[in-house]
Amino acid sequence: MLKLKVNRALVKALREDSGLSRNYIARQSGIDTKTLRTTEAGTTAPTLDLVNRLAHFYKVRPSDLLIEQEE
Repeated sequence: MLKLKVNRALVKALREDSGLSRNYIARQSGIDTKTLRTTEAGTTAPTLDLVNRLAHFYKVRPSDLLIEQEE
């Protein structure tokens, strides 16, 4: 069975490449800083709303932030 997960390495790379702080990105995206941190760490399962907010902020498609993993 395939499961969609956030490509945490890409989310982190996008943040680092932007040169913006995690706090700034979270504030501008309307998400909690802790949520962004745990998403990058892979310790939480992000919601579709979170994926959409991050995609909008980084100007990418939501599907670009997702990867398929076998369960």
